[in-house]
Amino acid sequence: MRTRFRRLALQAVFAFLVLGFLGAQNRAEISAGTWTGTMILKAKDGTSLSGAIALRLLKPGMGALLDIPEQSMFGYPLDEVSYSKSRISFLFGALGEGEVLKFDGFYLANLGIARSSEHLGDGGIVGTVSSASWKGSFTLREAALRAEAGESPLALRGAKDEDGDNPPPVLPGTLRLPRRAGPSTPIAVLVAGAGPSDRNGNNFNVPGKTDSLKLLSEALALRGVATFRYDKRGSGEAYTLERSSSSLGYARQARDLAAVFGYFIDRREYGRILVMSMNEGSWIAAQALEILAREGRAIDGFAVLGTSGEAPRATLLKSLEGLDPQTRKEAMAILEAIEAGRTYPEPSPILADFFSRDREDWIREWVSLKPDVDIGAADTPVLLVRGEADLQVGNEAFDLLAAARPGAAMRSIPSMNYLLKRVNSEEENYASFSDPRFPIPEALADLLAAFAKAQPAP
Repeated sequence: MRTRFRRLALQAVFAFLVLGFLGAQNRAEISAGTWTGTMILKAKDGTSLSGAIALRLLKPGMGALLDIPEQSMFGYPLDEVSYSKSRISFLFGALGEGEVLKFDGFYLANLGIARSSEHLGDGGIVGTVSSASWKGSFTLREAALRAEAGESPLALRGAKDEDGDNPPPVLPGTLRLPRRAGPSTPIAVLVAGAGPSDRNGNNFNVPGKTDSLKLLSEALALRGVATFRYDKRGSGEAYTLERSSSSLGYARQARDLAAVFGYFIDRREYGRILVMSMNEGSWIAAQALEILAREGRAIDGFAVLGTSGEAPRATLLKSLEGLDPQTRKEAMAILEAIEAGRTYPEPSPILADFFSRDREDWIREWVSLKPDVDIGAADTPVLLVRGEADLQVGNEAFDLLAAARPGAAMRSIPSMNYLLKRVNSEEENYASFSDPRFPIPEALADLLAAFAKAQPAP
């Protein structure tokens, strides 16, 4: 009797688990996740546009990101995203002023489309698309995505704003562990460049994808190094935390990164903790390390990848040299007014975009940065790495870092460009900015893995 009861109990538990699994696979509702399908548009002038789309629907209040692969558009942030179990709407503003596309859709329990292993259940979203000049429709089904081996989502708290009462922001990220992870495994926090570059190194403003940091994470995992990469405020799945790129201050980004360091320091789960940062991400990392130092804490290493040591003010002054004398004089007057916190006349049209009023705070902070000084003062071993095919950071700008940190290890990687990709020609160099198929150099991955493990450089 007892054996039969156990058997029935086990059968009931099994049935419950199976039904729960099938229910999760057949959710008859709209929910956060990735939805894939098609969009068909027709303009008043007869022009038509159609193709595949992918909608990454985030948790309520976090927005959504749209991919249109045929247009080389990935991770485009959407506006006014609203959804319930049965309805969804959002705005897509990439077509320009006056042509914002409004998507309105609802959930159907059965789309009448054959099932596939790529999607969950029979249902999906159908709806209309409209703007001043375009009309159309869209269809979406929830994708059955599988996590990559060794990867798991990890959202960490950033830093609380010094001038507000809001709680610290949640920064979505990805933790990747090597196959044989243990207490001695080192972990590297990967930091993308400044602006809206996401955890994978992609920027929605640039056509295509690079996946630089994603590929670097994969390469390091194969070499026994864990990594954490995250979406900074204003980028990727954290885009709603800061919608204006002109507000993306370096100091706030640095405080967030210091909080990320603090999380891993407090957990004590890894043998060594390092930061590996691209381009202007190294400027952010250097400031974050300074914050740690003031708290009496430190990490074990700082790899500076493809980073300029030239002060932004010097870079700006060089760019002004190409202007006519009158415009250059006006630009200098505006710059000096911004630095001093004074008001200034409305800029002439040629300067209006860069010196727009909403960029004042950002410009003031940007031109005050001294990356060579900050990186030179980092309270941890420093590795300076530059690619020999880097067309963005010249030898002189890179050498400023070496001069500021004479004791740093320095390495030059053959055929590596600004994006940490291996390229064999100038044509490939430019192509790599929109094509993720260009690989991370083996020499870079080997070097960074050795640095993470405190081993001799290869």
